Amino acid sequence: MKNKHLIFLFLSVVALGVLIRQVPLQYRSFFRSALIQIDTAGMDQCRIQRSGRPDLALDRTENGWVAEQEGRSSAVPALRTDTLLSILSAIHSLRTVKTNFPDSLGFSAQNTLRVWVYQETRLVEHFELGTETLEADQPVTFLRLPLHEGVYVVPGHLRQQFNLGLDDLRPQTLVQDVQDPVARFALQTPGTQPVFFEKSVDSTRWVSLDGKIQLSADSVQTWLNQFQRLNASPFADHFDESQANETRLASIRVEHLHGHALLLDFFYLKPPETPEDLSTVHARNFRSLPVYVVHSSENPLNYFAAADTNLVRFLCFGLWRPPLTAE
Repeated sequence: MKNKHLIFLFLSVVALGVLIRQVPLQYRSFFRSALIQIDTAGMDQCRIQRSGRPDLALDRTENGWVAEQEGRSSAVPALRTDTLLSILSAIHSLRTVKTNFPDSLGFSAQNTLRVWVYQETRLVEHFELGTETLEADQPVTFLRLPLHEGVYVVPGHLRQQFNLGLDDLRPQTLVQDVQDPVARFALQTPGTQPVFFEKSVDSTRWVSLDGKIQLSADSVQTWLNQFQRLNASPFADHFDESQANETRLASIRVEHLHGHALLLDFFYLKPPETPEDLSTVHARNFRSLPVYVVHSSENPLNYFAAADTNLVRFLCFGLWRPPLTAE
């Protein structure tokens, strides 16, 4: 064989090798966009279902996304919904799986996690999530497209991202970390007028507006610092909002220098106010029924169970105890 033929053959083999290396990349890029075809900008509802628990619905509204489950709803932080939407738009396949035993991949009736995506009330996508596992030390999830009868291996902890309930989406923040200085605050018990306090000129004391009550600035600052401990309290879905006036223990109002105000309402539950149905309480792993419930103006759609009774008593009565009844 002549040298020029050898050179031509060598170049042909090199070119073929480059082509073979490029084709899988192009194929994966094409498949990435074709596996889950969702226009997240036009998506207006997502429904998540798993056996043994109520469906979770996510709906886009004019004011953002709202989650609903068992008749309760809550606004969802934009960061959380943005994460879910980006995950939906990025789902792609690493490989397909052929099996006659889908239950072994996590697609049993009890385990399958189902996701429906809608646009203008029209179903545009439906997929199911099975088991998560590791391949080459990387997390992957088995995904099934019922309409296509295909099972795929997709990258990431996809099941974890969609295995959600209402509690996973609604915020548990009762008190924001506000750096704005406090202008004044008020304490109030049922049947009485709120008692407002303002800082003295020398900033060493907080004085009631009538001048009769004085509190040290250090004591007030210690008291204010405790509010953050209410954050991450469990939800009190067992609380009957219609009994709020009858069960109110105390109210605290904190007004910041530039207009931001925080209102905390504390409630005390005792028989017969305690609910007969304790299923929601047991579902949250309470050993006993929390007797204190708190509501914050910074998270108005939710009530929270304040399990730390000493904290509640300190916030309501540790700084100064308002009169229990009107004089």
